[in-house]
Amino acid sequence: MSRLGNVWDSVAMESFSSLKTERMARKVFRTWEAAREDVLNYI
Repeated sequence: MSRLGNVWDSVAMESFSSLKTERMARKVFRTWEAAREDVLNYI
C-alpha cells in the first residue's frame, strides 16, 4: 500500500464504483446474461 493521498491506489475500484452509480442505479435485469451484456457494453 502506498501513502495517503496517492491517487494510484484506488483508480480501478473507483472506475467500477461509477459503474454502480451511473449505469446500474434502479435497473432491474430479467436475466444474468442481460446484466452481463449491459456491463460489458458499458466497459
